[in-house]
Amino acid sequence: MDLPIDWSQELLKNTIPPGFLLFINTHILDPSSPFQAFVRHVTVFVSAAIARVTPLIGPAIDYLTHLIGENPNIVSAVIIIVLAYITLEILAFVRRVMLFWTRLALRLVFWGWIALLISFVWQRGVEKTVTDVSQWAGYTYGMVSKAVEIWVREYQVAREQQERASQGGSSWGNQKTGHGNTGAGGGGWF
Repeated sequence: MDLPIDWSQELLKNTIPPGFLLFINTHILDPSSPFQAFVRHVTVFVSAAIARVTPLIGPAIDYLTHLIGENPNIVSAVIIIVLAYITLEILAFVRRVMLFWTRLALRLVFWGWIALLISFVWQRGVEKTVTDVSQWAGYTYGMVSKAVEIWVREYQVAREQQERASQGGSSWGNQKTGHGNTGAGGGGWF
């Protein structure tokens, strides 16, 4: 009688080198091989352990099957709790993966900027680099100060409008600053 292992050997004869097939036959499939002795030893150990544990666990398993048969709602609740736990574990794993790649990307950007700065100083020299940086800093300071000035001015306009509205004055859309919608309704934006 041919065993499935014989069928697989016949199918693999053309794809596996003959030396490897001989190695499998000699060291893995032969009943006197160390691998088969190990499999027999593990099988005996596991069956002995199951035989010793079955009398201890048997009543608990019988009680659980009886409980499950009487209360299917408990099974549903346990399944929902297990699924929620598995979902949370998967989400925690995804979070850790995202944190890893985000940190890696930010570190690459940081060290890339450091390398770019070193390269810039190396190519242009220290004096020229200091001059360029001071010019860029002045330009940036001017832009930021202009943005702050605009923001403060708009903040003051908004505060004045709020004070007028709280005193019963005009609404947001009816001011003389040019902001807002003063169309046919004249009632502001909405």
